Amino acid sequence: MKKTLSEKYNLSNPKVKKLVGYNIVNYKVEDGSKKYILKVYSDKKEEIDFAEAENEVLIYLQKEKSNCFPNPIKNSKNELLTHFEEGNIPKIARVLTYLEGEFLGDAEHSLELFKSFGKFLAEMDLKLQDFRNYVIEARQLKWDLQHFLLNEEYLQYITNPTDRKIAAYFFQQFKAYVTPILPSLRKQIIHNDANDWNVLVQNEKVTGIIDFGDVCYSQLINELAIALSYSLLEKDDPINWAIPVISKYHKILPLEEKEIDILYWLIAARLCTSVCISAFEKNNQPKNKYIAISEKPAWKLLKKLVKINPVFARNEFTKAAGSTIPEEIKC
Repeated sequence: MKKTLSEKYNLSNPKVKKLVGYNIVNYKVEDGSKKYILKVYSDKKEEIDFAEAENEVLIYLQKEKSNCFPNPIKNSKNELLTHFEEGNIPKIARVLTYLEGEFLGDAEHSLELFKSFGKFLAEMDLKLQDFRNYVIEARQLKWDLQHFLLNEEYLQYITNPTDRKIAAYFFQQFKAYVTPILPSLRKQIIHNDANDWNVLVQNEKVTGIIDFGDVCYSQLINELAIALSYSLLEKDDPINWAIPVISKYHKILPLEEKEIDILYWLIAARLCTSVCISAFEKNNQPKNKYIAISEKPAWKLLKKLVKINPVFARNEFTKAAGSTIPEEIKC
C-alpha cells in the first residue's frame, strides 16, 4: 500500500492507518503535514463505475470550493482511479482530501448546531438539484428509503419478539401511508447517509460531510429523514430536537406538504433499515463492530417513536416548516 502511494501519488513517506468501515476499505494517510483518505475497491466493473460516479459527484460539489466535501486527488498519471495489485489481487484505489472536524456523534448537541445542520443539508441538496449521473440513478440500495420494503425479509433475524413486532409495525405503516405517494414526490441525487459519523462539526457549526458511498437518486425528503433518524438518537424529546433542523432546511429548500406528511414514517423506516440489516449482517460478519454501531440507540429511538402520536409529530413538523396545518390529517 505504501509503495503504491509513493509511486502513484508522489508521497515520500506515507503513514497508513486502516479505518473502520462497512463495505469499502478505508485508510487515513499522513505524509508530513498533509492528510488524505484512501479508499480501496475490488477490480470489478460495477465498483469501478460507481467509484467514477462518486468522483463526479464530489467534483461537481467543488464548484464553489467551499471545502465542505472531500476532493478527489489525481495520481501521477493525472487519473482519479489507480489500478494496483495487493497480494496478486487486482484492486482500485481512490485518494481524497481529508476534512478536519469533530464528528457530530462526538460533538455536544445544541439548538445552534442543529440549525446549522438543517442549513447545511439544504444547501448541499440545492447544489445537487441539477446534477445527473446514470450510474447513480440506476442503483438500487436497501439503504435507499424508496426501497425500504426490501428489508422486510430481515425481520426474521431480529431475535427479540417485542423488537420484531415494533419493526413489523413500521413496515405495515410504510406500506399504508408512504408507498402510495412515493411516485409523486420530488426526486434527485442525494447523499443518503448524513449520519452522526459522516457529518463534521467545528465551533458549533456543521462544516462538512464525508462518505458519499451511499449516494443515490431518491426522494428529496429522504435526505432530511435520514439525517434526523441519526441526529435524534439518545434524545429524550426527539420531536422537539427535530424542529430546528426542519425549520432551517425548509427556509432554504422549502418542503412540500406531502413530504412533511410522511416524514415521521420515513425517520422510523431508516431506523428499521439499520436494525434489520444489522440483525442480518451480524450473522455474516460477527467480528465487524461497525455494523452494529447504531443498533442499540436505534432501538431506543424506535421504542420512543412508537409511543408518539404520528398526528402530533406531523403537526409539530408542519409548524417547524411554518406551514398551515389542514383540518383533516390522514394517519
